[in-house]
Amino acid sequence: GIYMSTNILEYIVNLINETRTNPLIDRGASPRATIALAEMAKAHAYVHGKEFVTPDDVLNVFDKVIAHRLILSPVADIRGVRVDEVVKEVVSRVAKPKV
Repeated sequence: GIYMSTNILEYIVNLINETRTNPLIDRGASPRATIALAEMAKAHAYVHGKEFVTPDDVLNVFDKVIAHRLILSPVADIRGVRVDEVVKEVVSRVAKPKV
């Protein structure tokens, strides 16, 4: 019974969409990754004694849920860009919703 507002769901979708449009990512996160991110954010909120998901809950699990699902582009490989750097860039490009 952890509540997730529409704003948080939209935030998750926007983060996932950013992985699909980022030029450093050849293959972004899948629809299943979207579901996994939402469920892990709920679990994070629950473990921390909350009744609802905040943007910080999403951000606390984002890299753990998404990083291994991304395939970087050849350009990123040539430049020596690491997955964790791309994940940080994705997060920085998506505005956090107000709760």
